[in-house]
Amino acid sequence: SGGALIAWMDSRHSPSEFVSNFDIYAQHVLATGAVDPSWPADGLAVCTAVDDQLAPSIVSDGASGAILVWTDRRSGNYYPTSYDIYAQHVLAEGSIDSSWPVDGLPVCAAGDYQKYPSIASDGAGGVLVAWEDGRSNNLSPTVYAQRVRPMGIQDPAWPLNGVSVCAGQEGHTPIIAVDDGDNAIISWTDGSTSGGILGSSDVYAQRILANGTRDPAWPPRG
Repeated sequence: SGGALIAWMDSRHSPSEFVSNFDIYAQHVLATGAVDPSWPADGLAVCTAVDDQLAPSIVSDGASGAILVWTDRRSGNYYPTSYDIYAQHVLAEGSIDSSWPVDGLPVCAAGDYQKYPSIASDGAGGVLVAWEDGRSNNLSPTVYAQRVRPMGIQDPAWPLNGVSVCAGQEGHTPIIAVDDGDNAIISWTDGSTSGGILGSSDVYAQRILANGTRDPAWPPRG
């Protein structure tokens, strides 16, 4: 409608300037440049769980609301084993979808860390999410993806905690998009073929089918 939905990490509840406690907030800005008066002043609290919620990514839900994903440290462990991926649905009128879990749906809470989520609409009210994942080796992470249905659950047809995108090979900071067939195309930075040269990396891509499997026509590692 010519406006925008915006998400950010917010430290308004931090106990002090030396101790962070970032939360996730969102706001609707109208096409006129004014903040939507039907939304809470200074933003809607999307997630205020304990510890830090970081680096949100946001996409339209197709109905004037939005779905957000972020990196979440509520598990209480310390880096690098502390981060998971969570998501939440914000409705057009500036409230949280009551059918979704309070403070967000765990998109992936596997061992070790998950971070840098990227999100794309699946065209059916849900989203596809890709992230960097250290569950196998936090020094050499890989890439996983998951589909979240509109009712606030992981797609039961997809593997719990996500499908391996690049067959366990090294992958960093993925970006995800959706093709016309409801399949995901994911690209990432890959350093595993650089011969160990510091700072040398390549770019790979993979196609994940709508049923949660890697496209067999594509190379297994992308």
